[in-house]
Amino acid sequence: MSERRAAPRIRRVAATAATAATAATTVTRSAVRGRSPPGRPAGCSLQRISVAPRGEVVQRAPDPICRGLSAAALLTKSAALAATLKTSGAAGDRLKLIRQLKLLRRCGTAPQLLQARATLTATLGKRSAAAILAESATAFGGFVGMYPGYAGDMSRRLKKLGVRDRRAFSTFRIDKNARTYKRGAKARATAEQADLAAADVLYFRGHQFAQYRAPGLFSDFHETRGFDLRYVKKRGGFKNVKLLISTSCATLCKEAYAVFHGLFPNAVILGYRKSAPIKGSLIRNAFESGVAGLKRPLLLGQKVDINAIIGVWKGVIQSRHKGHRRQKPGYWDGSQLHYWDGARWRTASPTGASNKCKIKKDFRAQYPAP
Repeated sequence: MSERRAAPRIRRVAATAATAATAATTVTRSAVRGRSPPGRPAGCSLQRISVAPRGEVVQRAPDPICRGLSAAALLTKSAALAATLKTSGAAGDRLKLIRQLKLLRRCGTAPQLLQARATLTATLGKRSAAAILAESATAFGGFVGMYPGYAGDMSRRLKKLGVRDRRAFSTFRIDKNARTYKRGAKARATAEQADLAAADVLYFRGHQFAQYRAPGLFSDFHETRGFDLRYVKKRGGFKNVKLLISTSCATLCKEAYAVFHGLFPNAVILGYRKSAPIKGSLIRNAFESGVAGLKRPLLLGQKVDINAIIGVWKGVIQSRHKGHRRQKPGYWDGSQLHYWDGARWRTASPTGASNKCKIKKDFRAQYPAP
């Protein structure tokens, strides 16, 4: 889910360090005042420039999502979305505005962002405008996240990534009586239809029972509460889900893949083909730090940003699972299943015989399918 962010291009200038620093300061001050920098025609996009040691000017490569976009048009649309939100007060309109501001942050100029702040403040009030602008600067802000109801820590993790709208997948008491189990699983699956239809990111942990012939069943570590995705029914699946992150066991083996990809056909899946580490928090911590390290407001509908997230996952896996051959962590990128064998990345057919889940026990009698 290029996979590593391209390194900034460095351009040497003939000026001395003092001259370069003065020029960069002039650019920044002019931008804050809302004027075009000296020598730059009005309306030109302000490139992000900073001064490195020895007078080198560091200039970031153009953001590919900005191709063909007009920053002025983005500013106009942001103002229109703010007016819509003022009228409707709808959560969906708030999310649209945040995503629009993310585009403006990445493709607009400093004066345009200041103008957007002024417009939002006048339209929505200072407090609301500040909160929306702050969220637009985060990695996953502007998107809806979902997590297991038995794992409140996952809500905090989504919050750390910038997700304000966080929804718990409600759980049922896991009973080894098949009839009681079916009733609870079906009730929770039905209740979560609306939240699943709104979610962009699913962030799961806990037991996942693909290796026990119950793929799609998630539970807490005591196996007392959980939810079963096999009972969720929707023709065509939930195409709105863009990213599924799971540090549970066996979320990428054949039978589990059939459940997840069937329900979330457009989602990139980060997970494990076999057993995941007991201390999954170490993987989650490293992944979240890596996403924060991208230092940009991500747009999950953009391939370049999904690739950047995949790149973070790959880096974490290579670092944390170097030499580990049994766990087979990997990812489904929408077209190919990739996995780490402890030394290098390989590919496999997600539906092939070689990707069948390793069966440890058979729990179908106590945790039956619908």
